[in-house]
Amino acid sequence: MSLSELCQVLSSSHLSFFGRRACSFWLGLMLVILGSHSLFAQAPPPAPSSTSTVGQAVTNPVTNTATTVSSLMLDPAGTPTVGTTAFVITADGYAFLVKAVGQIIYNQDVPPVGFLIVSENTTNKTVDLRLASDSSAPIATLARGLLNTDLQAEFLGADTPGFPTAPILVTGANGVRDVRTGDSGRKGRNGALFVPPKSGGDGDPGPLVVYDNTINISTTNQIGIEAGSIGGNGGNGGNSYASFWSGRDGGDGGAGGPVTVTNLAGFQVATTGDNMHGIFAYSRSGRAGNGGSGFAAPGGGTGGHSSDGGTVTVTNRGTIITTGNGAFGIYGLSVSNNGGNGGDTWGLVGQSGAGNYGGNGGLVDITNSATGIISTSGSQAHGIVAQSIGGSGGSSGISGNLLVSLNGAPDNGGTAAR
Repeated sequence: MSLSELCQVLSSSHLSFFGRRACSFWLGLMLVILGSHSLFAQAPPPAPSSTSTVGQAVTNPVTNTATTVSSLMLDPAGTPTVGTTAFVITADGYAFLVKAVGQIIYNQDVPPVGFLIVSENTTNKTVDLRLASDSSAPIATLARGLLNTDLQAEFLGADTPGFPTAPILVTGANGVRDVRTGDSGRKGRNGALFVPPKSGGDGDPGPLVVYDNTINISTTNQIGIEAGSIGGNGGNGGNSYASFWSGRDGGDGGAGGPVTVTNLAGFQVATTGDNMHGIFAYSRSGRAGNGGSGFAAPGGGTGGHSSDGGTVTVTNRGTIITTGNGAFGIYGLSVSNNGGNGGDTWGLVGQSGAGNYGGNGGLVDITNSATGIISTSGSQAHGIVAQSIGGSGGSSGISGNLLVSLNGAPDNGGTAAR
């Protein structure tokens, strides 16, 4: 029904004093007012802001759709602005930076690392950030609105824990094995834009190993008594991806532990087979971790250094018989592992990480007492072999930058004990 028809109906009934034109004017004015009120009532909710609260309806500026606030990312403890809202997280999976130019946002490290908002591009809806603690630090760009998963990847990160190695314990007339290994060091976490990478953890020293033989042993194609202590490996340093920071250093390899083996009087150890020693006692340090690499980052990390091999002591008061080429009666060895390699660097400008030094071999002491008998047969089948060997130094990383490529330095190997 048109306005004029409505006015005609009204004028023929209760509002006859209104003229048709006057009726049309007032009804039209009322519709305009009602329409304005309707538009006002249907206005979209506001964009996320520093005053947003959990559960509040907001408009996602990226998708232009209505959603709600699911959580707030606040400045963490230990910062001057603890509790201040930095990011608003919405139910549709987005995160929005709500701080202004000149303010500082913090990652979740302990202690937190701050980043100053230097400038803003309102067209692209991005901000430029740099380390708040270093005015000469490079600039990085962050979108004001991004997926929450991307934000978490940029601000969080965790080390990969080291792991234990179960001991090898076998005891019997068919052969003895007692080999124990220290726990490996953790792998340092990788760095993201606002997450500094971390260095690898150090390996634990090899455990003490003591074995006194009180049984007769006879083996075929197996060492008679094998006793060893091995240091845990150092963890690799974390890589750095499109970050302010270089790759981090590798962890040190753990030292080899002391090993003592005694074949008591009245007991025999007999082996058959090439390279099947009567007693093989050794101490070896763990492998050093490599430095983390830098990808579009300033550089690579330095490799860890390897620790020393431990003391090896073997005493024979009984009888040892070997049959086979290269089968020693007693073989004592203390050896260091290699130093870690430096991390690579890939980007425009940067320097690869340096290698680190290898450790030293430890003291090896072998005694065949007055009651001891050692009998060997076969080519190169020595009665007693004692070795102390230093580890090799690590190599520098590769520098594959497009503009300026600087290489880190390799390092020296270790020495043998005297």
